[in-house]
Amino acid sequence: MRVVFRTDASTCIGTGHVMRCLTLAEGLSFYGCTVQFICRPHKGNLINYIRNKGFEVLELPVIDRLEREAHISLKHILGYETWLECPWELDASQSASLFDEKVDWLVIDHYGMDQRWSSVLQDKTNYIMCIDDLANRKLLCDIILDQTTEQSSRAYAKLVPKHTNQLLGPQYALLRPEFAQWREFSLSRRTHPSLQNILITMGGVDNENITSRVLLALESCTLKNNLEVNVVLGVNAPWENQVRRLASLLEMPVNVLSGVSNIAELMSISDLVIGAGGSTTWERCSLGVPSILLVTADNQMRVADKMDFENAAYVIYDTENLERNLKNFLNGEDLLEKLTRYSSRGSKIVGADGVNKVVHELIAYE
Repeated sequence: MRVVFRTDASTCIGTGHVMRCLTLAEGLSFYGCTVQFICRPHKGNLINYIRNKGFEVLELPVIDRLEREAHISLKHILGYETWLECPWELDASQSASLFDEKVDWLVIDHYGMDQRWSSVLQDKTNYIMCIDDLANRKLLCDIILDQTTEQSSRAYAKLVPKHTNQLLGPQYALLRPEFAQWREFSLSRRTHPSLQNILITMGGVDNENITSRVLLALESCTLKNNLEVNVVLGVNAPWENQVRRLASLLEMPVNVLSGVSNIAELMSISDLVIGAGGSTTWERCSLGVPSILLVTADNQMRVADKMDFENAAYVIYDTENLERNLKNFLNGEDLLEKLTRYSSRGSKIVGADGVNKVVHELIAYE
């Protein structure tokens, strides 16, 4: 079976779309599928990273700077479509030109694409799968995968064709095999909660340098003398030098790590993770790691709402008052009780076999 992914990473888009596609690609490859990626070399792209994982990447042309800036300036009209950095018609036609033959599946993970884009590629593939978590536009696909919530079925009923197979909810979370490997160990060490090791992971880019604000908040907490902090940054993190400089000035020990390959292990040995509300939320849940979830982008709101409703994490929606909210939570007398509750409830939301479920759904069409 031949599968082509169309997805992008950039300093604007972040890295989450590519990373979850890579997880699914590795699952498909394990079952003998041939996988390729189509990406545009935006600033902050992960094309070399994908290639280093062993997958072929077909590159789209670089968009002229003036054309790119003109397109991005229309964000108030086009919204997420500006992530393409060019009109959708151009992106679709250029993507279509890279197909040398019809493939079995085209997997699309990009907020800037809708049913119009897919219709141009329809004759290049037998089936189309869309990965989404916004439910804000019409999509042309045979499978829709939304890891955020089971309640999306009502929303997608009006956004996808009637025949579309809807894979909805965290049970389909695209987690790498390492999370299954570390799950038992991580859950076993939650029986006697403590707070000595904190992991900060604000996503692959962290454009607003929220990581530094979290570090400063921790430094002012009463717990700081007992803490060891690990900070994980993405390979394209723009504030890495500033974060490292700040870490060297703080009283509490802070380890700054970049582009790690053992994030499941780092989460497993942590007593608390402070992180953005993207797809790494499901990684934390699968390991039963208590977390403080920060909403740093609109597309994280549905994940945050589910975690808040399930009382499975401490959710901070207002990052303007981030420091105050963090200190109030960490200085609370019932802190360890909350960590235990978050661990228990989070671990029940997500298992670790989502990738296999999705792979089997794709293979079943052949």
